[in-house]
Amino acid sequence: MKFYIIALFCVLAFSGLAKVYEEEKFNESLQTWNNLQKSTYSYTVVLFFGNTIGRTTIKVKDGKVVERAYKETNLFHTPGQYVNAWTERCASVGTHTGVLEYYDIVPAVTLDDVYTYCHDQVLTQDQNPEDEEESQAVFETNENGLIAKCAFYPPYCFDCEWSVYVESVVY
Repeated sequence: MKFYIIALFCVLAFSGLAKVYEEEKFNESLQTWNNLQKSTYSYTVVLFFGNTIGRTTIKVKDGKVVERAYKETNLFHTPGQYVNAWTERCASVGTHTGVLEYYDIVPAVTLDDVYTYCHDQVLTQDQNPEDEEESQAVFETNENGLIAKCAFYPPYCFDCEWSVYVESVVY
């Protein structure tokens, strides 16, 4: 009986610590980004669905999105060969809508907006007490301490991931 009480305490304690740890990692990464004070940069977000890989590169100049480029490939195609690709510039940025029926393309937003979305829409999903034991929020950074992965995995659903994968940030 003593073992079960200790085990239950550990599960409850560590599930709470995991949330605090993700929040701390998020805050450190956001601080790293804010310390860079970059207003001109580009970043690439990768989306996966089945055999399809979509890469959206957003270019920001003076704090405003000036270009969004999308390249879609399939695992069964020759590397470097795209089944769908386009680029929006200036006034046309944001004119393309959903590419695949299962998800929308990455919106034309700044990296600040990506951090806000991650914090407000993804990481907070893990706060539902009913799902606490089964759901999981994940925040990972790249080697420079910037956002690389922000994901939420709801309980009992293998393919129901809410996530942002930032493949690269160039400044």
